[in-house]
Amino acid sequence: MPIILIAAVLAVLLAPTPPAARPQLTGSADGESAATGLVVVATTMTSPRWRPPIRGTVTVRRGFDPPRHRWSRGHRGVDLVAHPGSVIQAAGSGRVVFAGRIAGRGVISIEHAPGVRTTYEPVRADVSAGQLVRAGDAIGRLSPDRRHRDSLHWGLRIRDGYADPMRLLRARPVLKPARARALPAT
Repeated sequence: MPIILIAAVLAVLLAPTPPAARPQLTGSADGESAATGLVVVATTMTSPRWRPPIRGTVTVRRGFDPPRHRWSRGHRGVDLVAHPGSVIQAAGSGRVVFAGRIAGRGVISIEHAPGVRTTYEPVRADVSAGQLVRAGDAIGRLSPDRRHRDSLHWGLRIRDGYADPMRLLRARPVLKPARARALPAT
């Protein structure tokens, strides 16, 4: 995959979150900038490429708390409230790279682009390694364990580091061209 695509994916994932999730316009009320007439700034509610891994309302039980060092304690993902047996869906399109058990817990890992992976646990997998999935496809069911009785642990890895997976669902600014308005002849 070209390095430019990888850079674009990383830029979107790591971009700062805008202060508000409601549409914002620059310039006049009809959406054109008073100064240039060229650009309207709007905000999308979520990226069309990414979806929550659970259906319905997304409630974070425990947030992302990265470790200070790779070997330190921390919470390398988020725990989302979910009922035992809830359908777990792929947050984005990609290839399943692992679907099995680790330390007695069911885990699914999906690679979305080189170096970009999401993980889901504890789950009973309905997919297998090598399978292609699209955003929103059912990949398994929540299979509670001692640490996650009523929550899904959802993680995001970018290269060798962890990132907050909720960033995939947050609003991002989008630049759109405005309609050009004809200027009156003088």
